[in-house]
Amino acid sequence: PVVFMPFLEPEKLVGVLDRFQPVSVRVAPERCLNRRHKDSKCALCLACPTGAVTAAAMSVQVSAEKCVGCGLCASVCPTEAFSVQGPALAEVLRLSAGGRGAVVEVACPQRSPLEKSRSSAGAVLRLSCLAWLSPSLLVAMLAQGITGLWLDDTSCTGCPIGSAHETIGRAVDTANRLLALFGRPPAIALYTGSPERLGKQRDLEVWDPLRPVYSRRDLFTAFRKVATQAAVTVADQAMPAPPPAKLERHLPVQRALLSAALPRLLVEGAPPGSVSGLPVGKIEVSEACTACGLCARLCPSGALVFAQSQGEYSLTLSVPKCLGEACRLCRLICPVQAVGFAEPVSPADLVAEAPLTLRAGRIMACSRCGAPMAAPADGQAVCHACQWTKRFSADGQGRLA
Repeated sequence: PVVFMPFLEPEKLVGVLDRFQPVSVRVAPERCLNRRHKDSKCALCLACPTGAVTAAAMSVQVSAEKCVGCGLCASVCPTEAFSVQGPALAEVLRLSAGGRGAVVEVACPQRSPLEKSRSSAGAVLRLSCLAWLSPSLLVAMLAQGITGLWLDDTSCTGCPIGSAHETIGRAVDTANRLLALFGRPPAIALYTGSPERLGKQRDLEVWDPLRPVYSRRDLFTAFRKVATQAAVTVADQAMPAPPPAKLERHLPVQRALLSAALPRLLVEGAPPGSVSGLPVGKIEVSEACTACGLCARLCPSGALVFAQSQGEYSLTLSVPKCLGEACRLCRLICPVQAVGFAEPVSPADLVAEAPLTLRAGRIMACSRCGAPMAAPADGQAVCHACQWTKRFSADGQGRLA
């Protein structure tokens, strides 16, 4: 139930909440990397500037009282475990397309007046917080045909959630690295990072994807005690080993946006480059692979697909779906350490639509337990589970001797 503040008329308060909906954070626990593998140790969401996101072991909690709807948790989570109500991504991209051939600026309501700009932009896009912008979204905005992006981060210093500034800076750096990998010059700049490129103030047209009557920050104090959304608590759950036969596969919207944007930005002949730290990746699998299929079963985005039929197996990769090293669950779960990430990577490979065959071959039965496995080159068909049992048994006997 909505609890109305005594100093605002109920009708007016409901109208504001309906138009702004500031503190609605949803958590999809089944998408959390820590839920899928106990050794993931992902902690990106803990950068929450208000401490609204807390975690202990495999439990995540979001405090509705502390959450200010900045969107940082959603922008940094590689698997889209968090979703924060805000401007529709489609609306942000539609507005960005309106600046085709020009530079667009992004600013938050802390800047006043909002229409006053010192950059070379032709329009300013209003967002509740710059932390809402992920590297994928920044690149997708540029793929709409705008020539550059300015982010006015000058208000971050005095902002109550100013600690998000570091995350904003990393998002800009990562997006510019993606552009460089695809043969493009840096096209995203922060006010504080390039002050020498700023000029005198001038008026710009303001694009507002939300069109709220009041800013989020103005209403924060008033709504602190208004429980419009209950906090979402993720209960502890032990990671099964091996994982269940079916786990949800979900391609995050922002990863899909990035996959659609990168082919438009690719410069022909762009050389291979490092993808370390980027939200993309190309997986490699060595001959040590036993065709257990664990990597594909655990893959959160569906990038890896394992198939077995008529005594043959194949492991394929859809590179545009890979979440990169931020995920790395395939590498963590592999019992024989056969999975790794390619370096350097050709940008053309990152946008290839055809699935890439990583491993394929004949299936045979383990000579000890009968479990299906990849036929080894040396003919010694012992699956990874039996190899582990043998090593464990030998180690135990050695300790008793």
